[in-house]
Amino acid sequence: MSIKAVIPKPLDLNKVLDELKKPFSDTNSLRGQTNPKSAIAKASKKSFADKIRNNIKNGDFAPLSETTLFIREKGLSPNSGYSKTSSRKPLIHTGNLLNSIKETETGVSMASYGKYHLEDQTIKPNGFTNWFYKRYRLDDSYKRGVRLDGRHVPKRDFLAGARGKRGSGGTGGNMEEEIRKHLEKVVGQIAKSMFRS
Repeated sequence: MSIKAVIPKPLDLNKVLDELKKPFSDTNSLRGQTNPKSAIAKASKKSFADKIRNNIKNGDFAPLSETTLFIREKGLSPNSGYSKTSSRKPLIHTGNLLNSIKETETGVSMASYGKYHLEDQTIKPNGFTNWFYKRYRLDDSYKRGVRLDGRHVPKRDFLAGARGKRGSGGTGGNMEEEIRKHLEKVVGQIAKSMFRS
């Protein structure tokens, strides 16, 4: 009876490192670097942006006030280009915010005014609030209250739920899963190659 000893082949650690880096770079040997244009990074950012857009369209947010609905119906807001709408859906009036959610090389971008929806706000006096007060304070057909400044606007955090579990800007959970899958694949391939006769 003979026993055959299997001696593992020498392992080229540089090649192993290159294999591990492939999904994170556009070349095959960016050792020690993470490329934001890599396949995994792109997929992760797209997933984050998709979740944000879905939140805006389907999220359960605080309802709009009767005054805001009136302003929408009449097309009074200069910020919307004076566009009229009967929509009662928070965060969607012109569609500008929704359409501004884009994947970029460094993450995800959106219209700058989107940040004001992420926290509770108090309306400050401005040209529009002054105009609104003067226009409707003596209008008997308008019964909703004409003082806009000082009113509370509840937050409508459309990023909630889209962020990563570890607070990594929404890409953490997806990235970790992709890394785990890739490591399992590469380690399996290495083990097979070492003992292949």
